[in-house]
Amino acid sequence: MLCIKNGTLHTAVSKEPVLADILIDAGKIVEIAPQINGSFEKVIDASGLDV
Repeated sequence: MLCIKNGTLHTAVSKEPVLADILIDAGKIVEIAPQINGSFEKVIDASGLDV
């Protein structure tokens, strides 16, 4: 699993961007949350980046 942490997330649901983590498994987004904890194969720090 891949976790993209601390990114500024832009969605079609919210007008304002939010800081969030994105968990990806087998090429599919499985969770979006303010903070996702756990052990992951790869972690990308997206601090200061738009996702």
